[in-house]
Amino acid sequence: MKRLFISVFALLLCAALSISAAPVWAAPTPTPTPAAKETAAPDPASLSCASAVLMDASSGDIVFSKEPNKRVYPASTTKIMTVLLLLENKKLTDVVQCGREVNAFNSGPNGSSLVGLKQNERVTVKDLVYGMLLASGNDAAAAAAVAVSGSQDAFVTKMNQKARALGLNGTHYENPHGLHDDNHYTTARDMATLARVALQNETIAAAAATDKYTIPTTNLTKSTRELINTNRLVASKTEADKKFLYQYANGLKTGSTPKAGNCLVASAKKGSASYIAAIFDDPSADGSKRWSIAKTLFDYGFSADQGSVETANRSGDPEVYSIIEGITLKEQVSGADQSDTQNGMLELDVKLDDAQVTALSAETVTAIKTSPSSIEATKNFTKALSAPIKKGDTLGTVTYAINNQPFLTGTLVASRSVPATGGADASQPGYVVEPPTESGFPVLWVVIPAVLLLIILLRIMSRRRSARRRRRRVSRRRTTYYNF
Repeated sequence: MKRLFISVFALLLCAALSISAAPVWAAPTPTPTPAAKETAAPDPASLSCASAVLMDASSGDIVFSKEPNKRVYPASTTKIMTVLLLLENKKLTDVVQCGREVNAFNSGPNGSSLVGLKQNERVTVKDLVYGMLLASGNDAAAAAAVAVSGSQDAFVTKMNQKARALGLNGTHYENPHGLHDDNHYTTARDMATLARVALQNETIAAAAATDKYTIPTTNLTKSTRELINTNRLVASKTEADKKFLYQYANGLKTGSTPKAGNCLVASAKKGSASYIAAIFDDPSADGSKRWSIAKTLFDYGFSADQGSVETANRSGDPEVYSIIEGITLKEQVSGADQSDTQNGMLELDVKLDDAQVTALSAETVTAIKTSPSSIEATKNFTKALSAPIKKGDTLGTVTYAINNQPFLTGTLVASRSVPATGGADASQPGYVVEPPTESGFPVLWVVIPAVLLLIILLRIMSRRRSARRRRRRVSRRRTTYYNF
């Protein structure tokens, strides 16, 4: 009897151990299935700069970024804004007489980059444009500011107003040239956005792509001045610089100060594809890393064929589109897995290439430009946002309005994938979840046989007890009892 109970206990213990060892519908390991081949994006950690952005110049989409919203110092890339405002307020043929503002800079290795303008010298607006974009002349930037607004301080106010109108919410200017000031800052995303607007100006696009420009003689000079583009992707100043040339480069502006590091806002075009690379705080001593970083980013953009789609079919004022693209839209996704690093918060991309645009009055356009914070965005989702969501999924539409007047409707698209709770990772669409195999089987496959075995053993024990009782009754009937 004792041995029987020990046997039963051992069998039940084995069953329990089997149950604990078997993963009960444990989350299976995803099995990779062939997925579409994609061009790998550069590893952000491999780029020596502090911040970088690669933007599709046609759509304004960010196709690569490293710390895109990090506050950085723009150095002379500031002059992109200065040139843009100069051309919005003056004609190329207008003559500007330089004032004392051009005397405020020191030239030389430890001083400013200069065109060499003199007080009372008369030059054209075109000379100032090329002087800023090619030679990065701080004197040309100061002269341009005074020519437009009467003083550099008044011009800086105009710069900041323009920045707000374009949605450059991470940017603030303190001067028109970019010499260091702690309150003079921007972001890579903002600078790429600004560059995209600036390159729509044909004069800026042409100047930025020029390797050399000659300033004619003036009332105070007897000889011409030759300016060489500081962008080594476009022009070489020495024989050694030729290794930095990039055949598809066509702009835009360099910058460098001790605190800003080496900066570059570059543009390139290959076929129908065009890109803008904004690179900030390259710490290399000679600034050469920014050229290789730009090439890496452009090569990725072109090889990924991100720009193979048709050019955006947009109508209306390009500034309005730029303002809209600067508005960040986010939405909480329900049912997101705990592994999601953003806790289900999804930033939404807006496709504006096929946007429905309402004819706008001049007053409405002015309101949009001067008060972009007043724009209201109403999101209309085709269904409730719940995980899993895949990057690129169309989620609905968004309608923008100002003063209760709708003026544009675009398509909402998921900017990233959001995995569902306990499900497959939506960020890996090439993976599928298979049913468990012999390494993970249902608990009933173990429990049912164990229960049946226990029932059989109990039946056997019951029969043995019954047999022993019968034998005892028979034995008592045959025994003679004695009374002493």
